[in-house]
Amino acid sequence: LEKKDELLDQGFLQSKGSIPTPIEGTLLTRFREKTTNRLGIKSVSKGISIQAPPGTVVHAVHEGKVMFSGYLRGYGNSVIVNHGYQYYSIVSRVDRLLAKKGDVVKEGSEIGIMGDTATLMSEGLYFEIRHGSEFLDPLKWIDTSKLIIKSN
Repeated sequence: LEKKDELLDQGFLQSKGSIPTPIEGTLLTRFREKTTNRLGIKSVSKGISIQAPPGTVVHAVHEGKVMFSGYLRGYGNSVIVNHGYQYYSIVSRVDRLLAKKGDVVKEGSEIGIMGDTATLMSEGLYFEIRHGSEFLDPLKWIDTSKLIIKSN
């Protein structure tokens, strides 16, 4: 019974493949894709980027507690949500932060707003999922039906 209760508490893990996207839009960058930002700096993406118009509201992808809300060097304005059992979602390149550190959010809670300023270096909202310090492919976790995915 204890094992069953533990599995029920792991809602984030149980929702793999059906977690909603933080925004609806067009997939720009895939997990582990090589990218070059507007300054010519090359890197390999540890998450995905999604393009949407300025003013688009960014939502929490699952219930959890906001562990960080502010400017992160190399990421820009970011919100990190702890979903329990060392699962975290990170949204970055957010123009206006709506969630504050310590907030408890539900799936769909408004945590930020997209704008032009936050995407000066790289396009789109950046989204990561981590388990501890391991980067996970968000496309394996989210419901991609709300994304426009262009073939490579």
